[in-house]
Amino acid sequence: MYTRVECCEEERLSDLLNNWFQLESLGINDSLSGRSETDEKLIQKFEENLRFENGCYVTGLLWKRESVDLRDNFHLAKRQFDRFRGELKNNSFVRNQCEEIIKFQKANNIVEECNEGETGYFMPYRGVVRKDKSTTQVRSVFNCSSSKRGDLSLNDYLEQGPNLNPSLLDVLLKFRIFKVVFCGDIENAFLMIGIAEDDRRYLRF
Repeated sequence: MYTRVECCEEERLSDLLNNWFQLESLGINDSLSGRSETDEKLIQKFEENLRFENGCYVTGLLWKRESVDLRDNFHLAKRQFDRFRGELKNNSFVRNQCEEIIKFQKANNIVEECNEGETGYFMPYRGVVRKDKSTTQVRSVFNCSSSKRGDLSLNDYLEQGPNLNPSLLDVLLKFRIFKVVFCGDIENAFLMIGIAEDDRRYLRF
């Protein structure tokens, strides 16, 4: 099979000029102006659900639809966790790190014990080793794409949302404005955001 291809010199020149103008405007044009209408609605919904309680910000999950019918996948999540637990028999370092993570999160009210009688979605859990990290070499990872055959997963029900991270180029350019620059990091920033009580049963592990 063959495909006929014709190259238009004017279109090619126009593309080159367009790319050149985009490069020249890096760091000048507002990168956030490219948000879609859907992204703006999601941000508005997030801000409407956001509240400050007991020294902590609390918000709900961004659902794609009003009715959520996540099936109970406890046995599937347990099988995956049992396989991971079997791997830990020969790796005491990862096992101890995972235990310390859970203890820390429980002591700081990041996680809580759930009632066994209630139904909900279970996120398969495992610890992942990051040897390139000097501080936290083991991180907790949850597979929210897990589901039984024919069922939807948690990720299928949730909106992806816009990327709100600042442009790396913007950050580098701002470093050149002043003589002195301060750089900081909020410890466990992501874990400091509480989840609305109605949505917690979908984040079990």
